[in-house]
Amino acid sequence: MPGKQPDAQRRRRWAPKVKTGCLTCRSRRVKCDENRPSCTRCTSARRRCEGYDRNSSSTSAAAFHRQPTNGMTPIYAQATPREKHLFHVFCAETAGQVSAGFDGTFWSVDVPQACQLHPAIWHSALAIASAQMTQITWTLDGSTQHHDDVGFKQYTKAIGHLVQATQKTDPSFEEQSLILMATVLLLGFASLRGNFNQVEFFARHGLELFAKWDFRERAKRGQQSLRSNVLSVRSLISLLDNLFVQYSWACPAANPPKHAQSSPATTSPKTPFTNITDAYHEYQALQIAHLEALRAQALGSTNGDWQPFRDIRHAWLRRLSACKAKLLQARQEGGHESKPWLMLQVGLLGLQVCFQGKAIANELYWDKLIPKLRRIVDIAEQVFERPKTHGERVPAAVFHFAPSPLGIFSAAKNATERRAVG
Repeated sequence: MPGKQPDAQRRRRWAPKVKTGCLTCRSRRVKCDENRPSCTRCTSARRRCEGYDRNSSSTSAAAFHRQPTNGMTPIYAQATPREKHLFHVFCAETAGQVSAGFDGTFWSVDVPQACQLHPAIWHSALAIASAQMTQITWTLDGSTQHHDDVGFKQYTKAIGHLVQATQKTDPSFEEQSLILMATVLLLGFASLRGNFNQVEFFARHGLELFAKWDFRERAKRGQQSLRSNVLSVRSLISLLDNLFVQYSWACPAANPPKHAQSSPATTSPKTPFTNITDAYHEYQALQIAHLEALRAQALGSTNGDWQPFRDIRHAWLRRLSACKAKLLQARQEGGHESKPWLMLQVGLLGLQVCFQGKAIANELYWDKLIPKLRRIVDIAEQVFERPKTHGERVPAAVFHFAPSPLGIFSAAKNATERRAVG
């Protein structure tokens, strides 16, 4: 008909997909007005707004659009169909399970992007995906040989690329972050395979590099220039903090690198939690401060000078109280009753019990902590599944970085035990 435009002229103009907004809107693939702490679209629809995974949405968008997409990088383009399938498994299943609901964008966006830029991360991620498929296969029919072979091939390639990368005399900060990430992923593969010795080796290696490069302080000095880093620096440091805590508890006989972390801040940031990631990072900082207090306590018992421990203890309790208040505020305002928020609450209660228990000599004082212990059990019953009945197979364990002092190392031991009884 006259006056109508041809079909070719009426096609929608191409525009890049929006990668900002709250986590809820992004998962639903709808436009978000980015109102804080909860966006208007979620509140008007009476949905729970999961908040924002970065301090600055523009920073996240810049980092995302700077990176190539699937099929546009040499690593992905040259991958075999089997490797591309494993990469899909890692992105679709493994990343979410590893994050356990915490720092989700780091695992679902940052790490997959880094996979396509650094071969050590690429092959490490594929090895983890293969190991996870091995556990699923073992759980169903006891057949694992095929996935074992594929996983070890990817693991060997990752080791080769990691050795080559660490031999560089003066790696850039971004190269350092990629090397640290590859080390963590290789640790995850060893954990899934039930090799505790390799888990300990990679944990110590990563922490030693973290300390050698003075990674935390270098990040503080170059905050403005690091906004375009492939991996979120804040999330990566929190990941290494988590690893340091787990290593310290699981390997008490082995002294972790002394300078792997700087002196913890004595106060909690006053800004409220806008999402689970902010709360998770604060929890990690509390765990590091807890270890600092334990070292001060041990030193006081040796030299008789208890004042440093008292100062650290009082500062830590103030910080814990502020963190609990912000967590309660976030849950009341946003209706956050999901599993990750409840797990954080259990973690904070557990830290308080451990801290107060370590700080006293009278064992009868533990009776005063019974209400907190009962509260932990009550929340845990909401979060975790009850033990399987006799004769029912236990599902395959997945290493994770949830608020647990032994998440990675216990997963390695559990995998070893399952193979022993299998």
